[in-house]
This record gives sequence, C-alpha cells and structure tokens, in this order.
Amino acid sequence: MDADRGRRVEPLIREGVNGVLSIFPFERPLFEQAGIPLFEIGHPLAWQIPEQGDRVGVRAQLGIAPATQLVALLPGSRPSELDFHVPLFVATARQLQARLGAVEFLVPLLGAEAIQHFCRLAKGRLGPNSRLTLPALSSGAALEFRFLPGQAHAAFQAADVALVASGTATLEAALWKCPLVITYRLSRLTAWMVRRRAVSRFVGLPNIILDRAVVPELLQEQATASALAEALAHLLQNLAARQAMLSAFATLHARLRADTRGGVLQAVEQVCTLR
Repeated sequence: MDADRGRRVEPLIREGVNGVLSIFPFERPLFEQAGIPLFEIGHPLAWQIPEQGDRVGVRAQLGIAPATQLVALLPGSRPSELDFHVPLFVATARQLQARLGAVEFLVPLLGAEAIQHFCRLAKGRLGPNSRLTLPALSSGAALEFRFLPGQAHAAFQAADVALVASGTATLEAALWKCPLVITYRLSRLTAWMVRRRAVSRFVGLPNIILDRAVVPELLQEQATASALAEALAHLLQNLAARQAMLSAFATLHARLRADTRGGVLQAVEQVCTLR
C-alpha cells in the first residue's frame, strides 16, 4: 500500500467521517495513512458461511456421486467478463478432461440471460435439465456443463476445485473451503491501466487478506487453457497442495470472523465518540 493512495483517500473521506467500520483487515493501512480511525468489525460472509460445509449432502441433493471429479466454473457475471472468459474456460475444461478423463463441470451463473450468453460463446445450445453438451473434438469425449442458476454456494460445497474469475466469488470459494485457481482477462489497454494503478501484488481477495500467495493467480497473458488446466489438475491430484490451501482458508475464515454481531455495536459507539 503506497502513501500516495492514502493521500488520495483523505480529501474524499476525511472531512465527512469520524471513523470507518471495516470488513477487511487489509484496509487498515489505507485509512491510517489518511489519518482516519478504522475499526474492524469482521465480514458478514464469515458468519453466514459455516466453518465446515456439507459436501456429501449437497452432492446427494444435486444427484452427484461422491467419487465424481467435480469442477466449478465461475467466469464472472458481466457480459464483458463472459466474453473474455467463457472461451477460455471451455478450452480449459477440454484440456482438463483430456488429462484426467471423466470430469463434470458446474456453472452457477445468475439468470437465464447469462446462461444463454455462455451457451452462445461456447457455440452450443442449452439442453434438458439446464445442461450444455459440446461435441467431442478429434479425440476425447463430449464436454458437458451443468448450470446451477444462482447456486454458487452449492457449487462451491460440492466441487473438488473451482476456476474463478477474480472478484467476491474468490472469497466465497475460500470460505466454503473449495480449493481454487484465480484468473482474469481484460483488454490490453485496460490491463495496462490496471497494472499501473495496482497497489497490491495480488488480485484475489484470499491472497490479499492473507498477504501471501495461497491461491494461484493466472492473469492476462498467463491465463492460457493449458496453464489453467495444469493448475486445476495439480489441486485435484496433489493432496498436500489441497491440504495446505484448506488450512490457509481456515485461518482466513477465523480472521474474518471478528465478533461481527457484538463488535459492530461497540465499534459504532467508539466512532460516535470521535471528534
């Protein structure tokens, strides 16, 4: 976090607030540099999401066998995100299936419009039971995606791993203890502008909060189908790598589970005493 960013915040906020209630621990340096008192109150998702999910129960509800290799794909929600990510995610799914054999893919997009957009970009049509089946290439099996509209939490609980476009969904995956790979693509110009203004060495919330590279981040030029498939296969096949990531996610969950329910009231009272 650079000093310049702290100065940029001050004119916008300093004169209008007594203090800040923060849900993220990494925000403290930003506001302290601006001279604004900050109180951590924990993240509501850390209380809403249990520390242990029900993988077996959710799979049973979805009709998925316990031994199935299951990958959740979250390419984003905005049309521009789908434009950049759907062809990449489909190519990654093909490569992963070629490496590992039978793999099932869950896509918990929000709404019929996003699902239809995914199908158009994947060059296929939505079939019965919210499934998209793409024909096999020169070798290999057909590729099938199962859509779970608005059920990202179920997908994270059921999946063995997830491929997630950078955003809030990366934090949800971590809190549901779903090992993941983070990716993102932008136009070249936008990516150049973002990199110039970056204030963190990470883009994914789990890595930013823990301040270390817990989750692989494959962005822009590094985000190729072969690289993403390799990273996902590593998490599916390497027990030590999975356990290390899950252990870090448990630490993350505990860190964000500040006493949100009682602490908010106390923090508000403290802010109100400031002048």
